[in-house]
Amino acid sequence: IRTKLTHEKLDYLRSEYKFEQKLYLSYIRTAQYFPNAIENGQTIFDVFKETSAKQDIDLLTKEIFQIKNFSD
Repeated sequence: IRTKLTHEKLDYLRSEYKFEQKLYLSYIRTAQYFPNAIENGQTIFDVFKETSAKQDIDLLTKEIFQIKNFSD
């Protein structure tokens, strides 16, 4: 979930050349899984359920390390 402020800041960063080249295409959405995991002394990967948070972190990690999916 991205807020109006998040959209505004992201639009600003994308419009500034000095920042535009440093942004990743992937982003991590806010999720209740993060505070819940912290409260329980876990990571979001300790939960077996597939979550949007896990998917987002996976996509960002692959982008950072330039890992392609076999299905791509």
